[in-house]
Amino acid sequence: MKVCFLSLDPSEASARTRAEALFPALREAGIQPELRRWPKSAEGLSDLGEFEVVVLLRILVPRWALVPLRRAARSLILDVDDAVWRRPASGRQPLRLRRRLLRTLPITDLVTCGSAYLREALRTRHPRLRLLPPAVALPLQLPAREEEPLEVLWTGSRATLPYLEARAEALASGLGSEATLVVLADRAPELPGVRARYEPWSPEVEAQALGRAQIGLYPLPRDPWSEGKCAFKVRLYMAHGIASLAVPWGGGGEALAEGGGLLFEDDAGLESQLRRLCGDPALRARLGREGRASAAAQGSLEVRAASLIRILRESAAIGARRDGPRST
Repeated sequence: MKVCFLSLDPSEASARTRAEALFPALREAGIQPELRRWPKSAEGLSDLGEFEVVVLLRILVPRWALVPLRRAARSLILDVDDAVWRRPASGRQPLRLRRRLLRTLPITDLVTCGSAYLREALRTRHPRLRLLPPAVALPLQLPAREEEPLEVLWTGSRATLPYLEARAEALASGLGSEATLVVLADRAPELPGVRARYEPWSPEVEAQALGRAQIGLYPLPRDPWSEGKCAFKVRLYMAHGIASLAVPWGGGGEALAEGGGLLFEDDAGLESQLRRLCGDPALRARLGREGRASAAAQGSLEVRAASLIRILRESAAIGARRDGPRST
């Protein structure tokens, strides 16, 4: 079976984590995956018939592509790991995006959702919704972490840095004088009063930071956009045996349902839970072990790939029943 994954930007994190990271397992199962950039014209869609399944990674289809895409694709899946019909930060739902969503859903055979929140948001809009949370590669071995210096890790980008910066006062109080907040991003944070160290993000820098950190932060605001997040960072912390401190929305509560961290809802909760974790090495170690075990059982690449393979085969079968044999 051949499967094409279409992305607006194949280099973005979503394409890496929702598609490319799973490609080795797909190939082992006899599936030939390919990642392509979304074309600028209908002509670029014409050869999709060679694939049994086409997966739209976060793409709400524009009007010009509806008919040629549906004609070309034998079977079509929409994959969402964000509330892509809303605007980041504000959480607004522009009429243009809403219309695109309502046009895209009817032409798809399946919708894969990165969180239970997203699945519920689309529950009345599509008959075949499948839950597919983010997958994280599990390190074969975890480093022996030193208790000192105590490092609290936040990793993200300039788009999400405001979420961290808004918590500066609570972070300054919760960290105390011993712990350091390590911030990985593509710009330096503005965190007055916070004992922090900024490191420009790269895969190598992130891997090193994950090997040192004892606590991982996931501080999202509560708005419709953030609620649609899927807690990839929390699952990353869990896979590396790091105790997580997360909000319950945005997939945080889903990821930590089997243990692995503490939850907070406001600045007071962040401050008190951060103090608790910073002051209790045994608690950090226990939560780290729980998170690692949960990630291995439920969120590894192998587990997610097995789910994706079942979904791809289901979608291919739907397309075959509808269209019958088709020459390529």
